[in-house]
Amino acid sequence: MTVLVLQALMRIRCHPAFAAVPAIGSPGYAMPRIDRPLIVPAEPQNLQLLRERGIAIEGAAGDACLIVMDEAMPRLDLTLRFHGHDDCAVILGIGDSFAGRLEFNGPHGLFVSAGFGASASGTRLAVILDTACAVFFGSGVTATDSFWQVEGDAAAPRAVMLGDDAMVGRAVACTNSEGHAMIDISTLTVVHGPGDVVLGPHCRLGDGARIAGPAKIGAGSIIAPGAIVTEDVPDTVLAGGVPARTLRQGVTWDRRRRPSAEEVRALLDRL
Repeated sequence: MTVLVLQALMRIRCHPAFAAVPAIGSPGYAMPRIDRPLIVPAEPQNLQLLRERGIAIEGAAGDACLIVMDEAMPRLDLTLRFHGHDDCAVILGIGDSFAGRLEFNGPHGLFVSAGFGASASGTRLAVILDTACAVFFGSGVTATDSFWQVEGDAAAPRAVMLGDDAMVGRAVACTNSEGHAMIDISTLTVVHGPGDVVLGPHCRLGDGARIAGPAKIGAGSIIAPGAIVTEDVPDTVLAGGVPARTLRQGVTWDRRRRPSAEEVRALLDRL
């Protein structure tokens, strides 16, 4: 492993937005695998190389913005917007191709994929990050068409994390804040601000589901189509409704239509 790859991985481990969430590299949150590193500063002389890889940079990139990936990564369909901000990074481990746009609305933003999984519909996403905020997609995640917004600032950096093998349906949206301040009139203070969103490994978000504000969704749980998650969801439950509530306990899901009992036991051992 080269010094530059080690530096990229240390950027992940030391990013302030990940300080209060599960450690990347711990079970269920795999580190990106980068065997043959391609480390490309987001500078004008590198724009053609990035275009050949299917990465377009719109507008200006600030100083020390980087794209890190493996030479074996298939061609992407990805648009990056740095808005002139400094020290932003995109780190992509070996995985399937994906499409979409990443937008950095402040310096020190970080987007990490440990390697998207393959799906018939392909993975497409839109991500918006505020100053010093971060997004992590674990190994094998699939996300057909989804939107992710992380609000925060340098004093309170925030993260959105998806554990390994999460499956995200169509038209899913996740925001870690209401998008406005909630104010206590008696004290004239803000009482509810942005927080972290953490999906445990092997979560399933059904079509049209929404995460509205800080929340943790437990390992192996299923969020029903159209549900709106506004608070924490335990492990291995089915949650649905507006707002989402536990509908059934002791359940999980599998990408296979009819997994055997042995396959289900192996799955549960990984949760």
